[in-house]
Amino acid sequence: MNGSAVNPYNGVYAMHIQKDKKMAGNITFRLKEDDELMLNKLAKTLNVTKTDIICSAIRQKYEETFLDKAVLRLSEEDFQAVEDLLNSEVTEEERQGRERLERVAKEWGFQ
Repeated sequence: MNGSAVNPYNGVYAMHIQKDKKMAGNITFRLKEDDELMLNKLAKTLNVTKTDIICSAIRQKYEETFLDKAVLRLSEEDFQAVEDLLNSEVTEEERQGRERLERVAKEWGFQ
């Protein structure tokens, strides 16, 4: 098996993904027999490795969890500018806009 090994252990299958040139690390986990069968069938049907399927599932779950969150790398100066902006006083225009949003949210049943 390309980069992985599956061994039965008390009716539960343990998969160890071995480090190779493309892998940054390795991980060991246990699968129930039916999950291992599904993984094998997916890999065979899609003509990909089990590692590919697992990594794809991790990426999908990561995107679902963090889709609306972004990591921004800023210089110290840029970070300070953003922090200053966030800590600045709310303008009258911003206050009115927030009130308008609150009214609309209530009218539409979001609160």
